[in-house]
Amino acid sequence: MLITTHNISLLTEPDFIRKDALWFTEKGDNGEVSLYSAADFDSSALRKGASLINAYKSGRLGAKPNLGSPYFIQH
Repeated sequence: MLITTHNISLLTEPDFIRKDALWFTEKGDNGEVSLYSAADFDSSALRKGASLINAYKSGRLGAKPNLGSPYFIQH
């Protein structure tokens, strides 16, 4: 079963999902999409027992959305 969500609050529970079952996507400037697991990070980015939500919010896991400015429309 594959579930996709934008609800980052699911990362607050440390035992809710295993790191090898948590995958992120990141879109590059040329439109390509990279897919990687939270288990792929070494201890310098994600220590054992570290908070996934804090690591995500600080940008250590990548995959942060780039929504641009809500005030300007880019063409």
